[in-house]
Amino acid sequence: MGEAYDKGKAYELHVAKLVRRKADKGSMRNKGSHTNGSYRSDIYTSLPIHLEAKHHENVTIKKWMEQAEAAKAFHETAVVAFRIDD
Repeated sequence: MGEAYDKGKAYELHVAKLVRRKADKGSMRNKGSHTNGSYRSDIYTSLPIHLEAKHHENVTIKKWMEQAEAAKAFHETAVVAFRIDD
């Protein structure tokens, strides 16, 4: 697909692995998180969170949080995990 897609996918897999190791053994990357206009969490977990994973050069935390807040279910807390390029 592209370098940005591959970078994002790799970071989502990394975050899913961390969540699996520390909090929820069943968590995994949600392969179709933003397809067909749907906004599902980047990381599937049984925890009551909507988790977005961002790996970018430019930090736009407010925009990312707004995205997570808009996409979360009523019972979920919006969470953004991010990594900034060196």
